[in-house]
Order: sequence, then C-alpha cells, then structure tokens
Amino acid sequence: MRYIRLPVTKTSGTLFVTLAWMALLHQWQGGPTTLFIFMEQVTFVVGVTVCAWVGQPARAHGRGLWPWSGVVLGLFFVLVAGWYLLTDNAAAGWGTFAAVLVVMLWLDDMLADSQSWILRFCMHILLFAITAAIPVLIVQVREHFADEEFFVTLQWGELTVLIALLWCGHRFLKSLPVNGMPRIPKGGLRFRYIGVTLAFIVLAAAGGYYVLRAYQTSFFPARAPAYPGITAERPFECGTVAPGSKVYDGRQVFARYMALLAANANKGTPELGMLALGTGQNEWAQRFRLSLLNEAGQGRYTGASSSVKYGQFNAALRVYYYQRVTQHYPALFTPAEKQLIQQWFTQINRDIYHVDWVDWAYALAFDTRPSGPYLN
Repeated sequence: MRYIRLPVTKTSGTLFVTLAWMALLHQWQGGPTTLFIFMEQVTFVVGVTVCAWVGQPARAHGRGLWPWSGVVLGLFFVLVAGWYLLTDNAAAGWGTFAAVLVVMLWLDDMLADSQSWILRFCMHILLFAITAAIPVLIVQVREHFADEEFFVTLQWGELTVLIALLWCGHRFLKSLPVNGMPRIPKGGLRFRYIGVTLAFIVLAAAGGYYVLRAYQTSFFPARAPAYPGITAERPFECGTVAPGSKVYDGRQVFARYMALLAANANKGTPELGMLALGTGQNEWAQRFRLSLLNEAGQGRYTGASSSVKYGQFNAALRVYYYQRVTQHYPALFTPAEKQLIQQWFTQINRDIYHVDWVDWAYALAFDTRPSGPYLN
C-alpha cells in the first residue's frame, strides 16, 4: 500500500461530491443532520470505494482474474444479504446495498471492456440503471409495492446519480499503478468473460421475472382478510350515528361555494363552466369558452400519458361542462368553434382505444394483453 500514490484532487473531489449528493438526498427525505449520520455516510462511501478497489478483477493472459480478496468479499456479501433477507435488519440492509454497489463496480470492470467507446458507454449506463433498480425493487417487493410508481422512479433516478459518482471514484482508483506497473493480482479465481456475461443475463432475467410476478400479485391478496362480524351471508355491517342538531340552508351553502370558487386563483376550465352554470353570468361563460378553445387548439388529453384515469377524468369533465354550458348558452360558440371542439373530443375518444406504451405498462401489471381502454 505504501507504493500507491493517490491522485488527491480527483479522488477526494469525487468523494466530496458523492457525500454532498447523499447529504442532499437525506435532507430531501426530511432526515436530521448530525455528525453521527455524516460519519455513517463517509464510512459507507469510503467502504464501497475501498472494497471495490481491493477486490477488483483484472485481465491476465486473455482471461479474467478475480483476486482472492474479492472472492472473500463476495462470500461475505452473500452472508450479509442473507442476514438482511432473513431479519430485515437495518445495518444488514445498508450492508446489502453496499454489496450491490461493489458487485456492480466489479461487473463494470468485467463487462464494460469493449474497444468501442459507444459499447462501453451503453454498458455503463445499463449497469447503472440495473444496479439502482435492485435496492429499490427489493424494498418494493418486501413492502408489496405500496409506494406510488412516480416516487419509486424518483428514487431510482437519485440512486443512479449516486452510482455514477461512485463509479467515477472507482475509475480513478483503478488506474493507480503499483510500483509503477498496472495492478495485477498474484492469484485468484480465473473466469471467462463470456461466462460472466451469460450469468449476468440469466440472473437479470430471473430477477426481472420474479419482480414482475410479485408486482402482478401485489394488487390483490391471495386470500381475503377476515374481519369480525363479516361473513359470506352478512358481507356488510352498517354503523349508525345520532343525527346532528344543526340545520343548513342549501341555497346559502351553494352561494358560499360559488363565492369561494370565484375567488380561487387556480380555476381551470371545469371550474369556469361550473361558475357559468351556477351564477348565470355571461362573463364566466365567455371565460369558459376561451379556456376550452385554448385547450382544444393545444390538443390536450390526446397524448399517450393522458390515457390513464386521471387524464381521462379531466377530459370527461370538459365534455360534461361543454354540453351543459352550450345548453344554457346556445349562441356561445360559433359553428367553426363547435367543429374544432368536436374534432378534439373525437381525437380523445380515438386515443382511448389506441394501444400506447401506457396501456402496455398497465397490461403487464395485470398479466394480460392491452385492448381498448386501459385496465387501471
């Protein structure tokens, strides 16, 4: 070790950026900032970097050579992962996460060894993405996919950045010479790169299939939970409450609702239509007209992402208020404007039955082929 000369600027700078990114993620999650937590983060980052460097494979005589230090670390990682899966221990969970990162850096050394920089770049990105997905999916499987998909994707992106930073630090350490020569282990486990590639593909496919099946079965329990007093003969149990003594005037409530809606600065097209119908004032009808024509001109709710229930619900609100407002204000829209809006509604209906990537995503979740409207 005394012969190793560290490029202080590159290595320390990369570790500093990595620690800053971890601290930022910790702040986003609302965690406290203490010296103990900072030292934990330092230990994690330095530990991953050092383990990846100590056990990094090398190429010798046309074949791969995994040093005995890496083999010992690999066996230790298996024990840590088993400890986490059996006990759900927090420390074991962090150890498993570190093991996944170290193994990814080793795989990057083994697989991303092409002469073409394009192939190397694609392999780096693929390994970053898969490695970031592993801890996220492990947590989701154990929690039966309780989190919203958007937040899961956000976590995956945050970890991808962290992994890229750790990879940069590893590359700097990997390039260090020992006694002026490239670092080649004296002994270890020899392997063929094609074997590692095939094993990686098989494990990735098997893991992906397992996660997919777990995701498909997470929507409904295999057996309905039992509740006291609920049986097949008596599937419902209704509660009763004493009637309130306060009486509300429906007209006063409606007038107050209209006033609050008119004062809201974030009114959309449905709210403008509601005000046009509720107040009978032509001003709100005109604002509804302009807002609806603007959305029709933009072709809103006609893209692939609008075929989910949220987008279709908003589109249905436009149709509902357009029909109601035009009945109350027959001369509000010109014939040309009516034609534009009707063409827009037709396109929305047509897109509902067009199979897009969103439909494939939901069909995959429900283990069926997409046909017609989405299945969510």
